[in-house]
Amino acid sequence: MEDFTLLRDLRRKAFDSKFERVFKLNQAKFETDETLKNFKDHGLQFSKEALSNLLGGIGYYYGPVQIRAPKSTTKYYDGKVDISLLIQN
Repeated sequence: MEDFTLLRDLRRKAFDSKFERVFKLNQAKFETDETLKNFKDHGLQFSKEALSNLLGGIGYYYGPVQIRAPKSTTKYYDGKVDISLLIQN
């Protein structure tokens, strides 16, 4: 568990350092810049979380998409789907 904690802390520091270097954004900037002063309490953390969510939402999909059609006799349908099958009344 100590190894995990140590590695996590090292990765967090590396991320913080790279984030500051790439985006030129740090806590001091939130405290001194007039346009950012309203966000000084949580602005830096929010910026990091927004980047994390953006990157986490990028996915790589490979292969055919399987869709379960509600009124289909087969369990999964692989191919073109008639959109009327997906709309429930």
